[in-house]
Amino acid sequence: MNDTTDNSDDINKISSSEEDESNALANCLLSQFWFFGGGVGLGLAGSLKLKKGPAPMIIGGVAGSLADLIYGYTVACKEHTSTNKKEEEN
Repeated sequence: MNDTTDNSDDINKISSSEEDESNALANCLLSQFWFFGGGVGLGLAGSLKLKKGPAPMIIGGVAGSLADLIYGYTVACKEHTSTNKKEEEN
C-alpha cells in the first residue's frame, strides 16, 4: 500500500514540474507585446492619414500579435520551447 502512495507522489511531482514549465512558457509568450504596439501605432497613423476608419489599426494589431507570437516562440522563449519538446519526446 505504501508503494502506491509513493508512486502517486512521484507522479504528482512530475506533473507539477511539467505544469510549472508550461506556465513559464505561457508567461514568456504573453509577455511579448512590442510588435503588437508597433502594429497598432502604425495602423493608427495610417488610419488618420488615409481616413480609412479603424481597419488599418485592427489589421496592424492582428499582424503585430502574430509577429509577437512567432518571435516569442522562436527567439525570446526558445529555452522554454526546447524544454517542452524534450519532455514531449520522453
